[in-house]
Amino acid sequence: MSTKLSRVILICSIACSQAVAHDLPVFYRAAVLDGQPGKSVDDWHSTLSISYLQGETSHAWNEHGHKCGLLDAWGQLDVTQLGVGVQSKVAPLTTYWNDSGTGSFDTATFTGNDGKVSIAGHSETKELSLNLRQNLFSGFYLFGYVPVREIKNNRITPTYLGTNADVQAFLGTNFSGDFATILSAYGYRPLTTSYRKTEVSDTLVGVGWQGIDTTSFDIIDSLSGGGEIGVTIPFGAQQKQNCIASVPTGYNGHWGIKAQLAGEVGLWKFLGFGAATSATMFFREERTIHMKTDEDQPGIIALDSGYAQVDHGSLWSVSGYAKITPAAMVSCYVGASFVRQEKTELEVRDDVFLSTVVANSLIPDEDGNVLAPLVSKDEVVNSDERFQAWEMYTLHLKATVDMSSKIKSFFAPAVSFQYSLPLAGKHVFPSDVMSGTFDANLQWKF
Repeated sequence: MSTKLSRVILICSIACSQAVAHDLPVFYRAAVLDGQPGKSVDDWHSTLSISYLQGETSHAWNEHGHKCGLLDAWGQLDVTQLGVGVQSKVAPLTTYWNDSGTGSFDTATFTGNDGKVSIAGHSETKELSLNLRQNLFSGFYLFGYVPVREIKNNRITPTYLGTNADVQAFLGTNFSGDFATILSAYGYRPLTTSYRKTEVSDTLVGVGWQGIDTTSFDIIDSLSGGGEIGVTIPFGAQQKQNCIASVPTGYNGHWGIKAQLAGEVGLWKFLGFGAATSATMFFREERTIHMKTDEDQPGIIALDSGYAQVDHGSLWSVSGYAKITPAAMVSCYVGASFVRQEKTELEVRDDVFLSTVVANSLIPDEDGNVLAPLVSKDEVVNSDERFQAWEMYTLHLKATVDMSSKIKSFFAPAVSFQYSLPLAGKHVFPSDVMSGTFDANLQWKF
């Protein structure tokens, strides 16, 4: 490859490079600043990074971006709508939602917050990850990112917000009345059940290319660019259907393809600017899950279950940063990122689930002919806020000490510290994250 062509590729790929510390963003914590180029493109150079992060929060941001109770991220539960459209009603569900009447709770009139339940909680997350990059030749390399994640949601505290006495009697003292019996009948553990999971979560492996030019410009001290493509392997468990406070540690059992482009330009040896973008697309899966039986049902609980094809929403991100290098081994970063996962789409597969909902929407015309249903099964289940898009804006502060700029031996480590603070978002837990990374830069010869 000619020198001129190499420079053209570098300039065209200013938006792309290898990231020292990878990340697979999730809705329950701030993302880590991704997309800073590695310094070495030497053939057969190896870098093993060990990172640790942790964060916590006691609230969420709902669909409007407003602060709310942790499990109100997908809307406040309205128990007066809980049984509407449920196919197979069991006692005591039939006491409150009857098939011959309107199907609503106790046929009562509700005002204000009657029926509304807010569910507070506390969320903690920790993560220990290994990130290996093995350079090959001509700027090509292999990489792998393996995170061990812990997620703990506890202190689950439901609060009835209304004044209607019938609803309060249904909920019972400490939510242990008929409401608790109904949850048990439809496969749920008690509402206040905590959730904790520690496991090897979804892993990313792939191939990339990076180039660095440090000689072609005057003001520009360096220009780094490249790209990556990898496969996300779903080692993380799926969300538990019987625990309201559970969340998947990864992407809920979906395989995916992630592509990343990023880059950095250095000026006058002490100033740098970088940008990155990535997109992850997931393969469809079929599974049995809890799904809504009426479009007006808000909140985290859906009683009935059905078999559906799940098209997990694509995940993408953009980020940028400014870097100051006051000393040869020290760099300081200020950056920002935006992460969004698109809406998850469901396609109902079984023939029984939601048949009552569709049948009730059949309206005959003036001649007595039955028209097509006004509501489809897919329309009902896809109105669920649990499957809507989530997004998060994050501020990043980072400092790095890299000894490889001075030490040219077999082992030249680097350490970095980062603080990531969510600034705004929807349908997320805004857990700010403290993280640290240790890089072992090794020169292996094969």
